[in-house]
Amino acid sequence: MPWLARHPEGERVADVLRLGKRPLMWSCRPAAGPAWNARHRRVVRFWIDGDGVDEEMLDSLRRREPAVSEPSLEEWRAQLRDERVIADRHLRTVLDSYHEPAWRREHKGYGRYPEDHLWFAAQGLREIDDALGD
Repeated sequence: MPWLARHPEGERVADVLRLGKRPLMWSCRPAAGPAWNARHRRVVRFWIDGDGVDEEMLDSLRRREPAVSEPSLEEWRAQLRDERVIADRHLRTVLDSYHEPAWRREHKGYGRYPEDHLWFAAQGLREIDDALGD
């Protein structure tokens, strides 16, 4: 899942939960990868794929002792370099498909339009590049 890319199921869930109306930033992250990203190195994960809500995390928040996940700078940069390859490939796919009617139909819904997917693909790559400082 490229950084900032919109996943159809994630969009559906976000629409049902009205996340777009809430004062928070949310993103989909790969289940097998870390929760940290180009914007945030110190994060907490509230949802575990297959298990649902992370009750231990909620308990730690209630105690005001959240279990924050934070990689070393080198771990973070290595992850971002891997994600940059994925983000670049995603942007190229969006650009190559952008004017195809079938692709445009598939990428409409939940208040999103094909233009949004293009913007998120470009912005995701830009944020990774900015975080890497390359």
